[in-house]
Amino acid sequence: MSNAYQLMEVSEPTGIALRDAIRSFTDEETEKPTEAMLADFLVILGRAYARLEDGATTEEAIADLVFHGLERESAETIVQKAQERVEAQQGKGDTQATGNWLTRFSILVIVLLGVLVYMYAAR
Repeated sequence: MSNAYQLMEVSEPTGIALRDAIRSFTDEETEKPTEAMLADFLVILGRAYARLEDGATTEEAIADLVFHGLERESAETIVQKAQERVEAQQGKGDTQATGNWLTRFSILVIVLLGVLVYMYAAR
């Protein structure tokens, strides 16, 4: 396995790509590589970000993800992260806020990866 990390871009997915990502992200029966889980997460984050950029409220963005099959708790967390990014992009946050968002996002990704490794190691 390579130690090199690829930079992944968050962008709005198609409806089919979103449903596939949610299905794969929430599937606990199939063992998936960490990179695949992260890719699914970024697809879902891209949808939330796009909805908020288009003027949807946080509740509408959450409802959209839940409609497509994501659990509400997960949807709330993802939309919160997307909302922080939207605010930073709109200039509402200063440089420190952008740095804080990146730090929190990185911690979230690390925790998610740790949970996944723990779940698969426990089998």
